[in-house]
Amino acid sequence: MSNDEDEPETVIYLDGSGDAPVITITPNYYDFGTEFVGCETTLEVEIGNIGNSALILTDIEYFASMPSDFHLYEFESYLGQLPVSILPGDKIKLDIEYAPMDVLDDSAFIEVTSNDPASPIVFSDHDGLGDYESWINDSFTQDSLVDVDILFVIDNSGSMGSNQTNIKNNFDTFMNAFTAAGISYNVALITTDNQDFVGPVISTATPDPVSEFNDQIDSIGTRGSAQETGLWTAYQSTTVGDASATSATGFFRSSARLVVVYVSDEPDWSIWRDSSLTPSDYSASLLSLKSSPSLVVTHAIAGDYPSGCSANGGAQFGDGYYDVVNDLGGTFMSICASDWSVTMDTLARDSMSMVSFQLSDAPIEDTISVNVDGSTAYDWVYDTIENAVTFTVAPAEGSAIDISYAVLAECAQ
Repeated sequence: MSNDEDEPETVIYLDGSGDAPVITITPNYYDFGTEFVGCETTLEVEIGNIGNSALILTDIEYFASMPSDFHLYEFESYLGQLPVSILPGDKIKLDIEYAPMDVLDDSAFIEVTSNDPASPIVFSDHDGLGDYESWINDSFTQDSLVDVDILFVIDNSGSMGSNQTNIKNNFDTFMNAFTAAGISYNVALITTDNQDFVGPVISTATPDPVSEFNDQIDSIGTRGSAQETGLWTAYQSTTVGDASATSATGFFRSSARLVVVYVSDEPDWSIWRDSSLTPSDYSASLLSLKSSPSLVVTHAIAGDYPSGCSANGGAQFGDGYYDVVNDLGGTFMSICASDWSVTMDTLARDSMSMVSFQLSDAPIEDTISVNVDGSTAYDWVYDTIENAVTFTVAPAEGSAIDISYAVLAECAQ
């Protein structure tokens, strides 16, 4: 507008176009809903360019709540290393997997950084919830007392005098538990340097089992090797020796539980006998002798984990024995205890009773709940190899044992 009398108004026409990338992300929110634990579902997220110049993606980050049940698939294998260029009208795809392993609310988001001048950072938010498809309850009754074949492996080195006396003085407590239960037993003794039986098998037919046992302990003495190899001598005795299925001693009975009790104030030195065998190999050998893992158990009276003990004469940590006892779900008791009557009674009861209960299906381990006579029990571990719950102390006779757990879903293909 001007004071020009002829053309007071002049119009100037302007034309132009802006050049810029414009990012889109689809979807910008997605709810996976409820997904069964053990199954998975995927989401495809698209990143596009609706501008008229190249969109440069400089960073792609994925953030998820912990524990993370979301996963951004590796995109660089097909997109290449960042930065990634997207031409006008083009788009790329990112794959998100949701595989819940718990029943917690889950959330996550993608954060994409680019050269879009208006929206340099964009997001795609994700939610989900895991759930268990089904629960199982396995019920047992602790009325399965079994006949036992018990092999004592006695350290006969020079420091074992008082410990041999302790086991003699309290063996009547051990035998009383078997007598009261009315089960059949075989008892035999070997030493940590010899796999042969010290004397005849002590059985239900033995007139005075306590005296016979004590006489055999006396015959062992303390002049044996200072390199105690109890794992090896038990291995030899139970595979080719007096305690094996092929032996004429009658000790081994296929239907009875095999119980091995190691008594030593030193660690095991079986490596000196055979350097190729490990404690787990000795455990596997014992398991191979029976039709069911519940028919094999090992116990030890030895030096405390992990540094031994000093009371009542002291002892070094029973390394090796400790491993095999843990492998086979037995009881590891201190050789430095002042009262061996408790020790022997516990060993007897744990030898007769079922301590391991095999589950009917494969559980989600974190969901396992154990009740004994209606009360929650905590003194147990789950054995993944045997698919069994193993108690550290056997439930009392007559106990009702209920084990509940969730299982992984059968996912649609």
